[in-house]
Amino acid sequence: MADHTQPPPSRTEPVRSIRWCHWHEDVTTDDTVLISATEKISGPPHMQYACAPCVSRHNLTPL
Repeated sequence: MADHTQPPPSRTEPVRSIRWCHWHEDVTTDDTVLISATEKISGPPHMQYACAPCVSRHNLTPL
């Protein structure tokens, strides 16, 4: 019978976030920053993120 009183084993690797870069149009695991947030009539705002290399390459200014 399995012992369900023990917590699950801890992760040995850090959790990495994956986000879409709107400038090179692909997923990235680099640090991303919010570049723009456009309000819509209904629903959440449209937010655009860029990875660190694209921020430098395109001279973007984070919000």
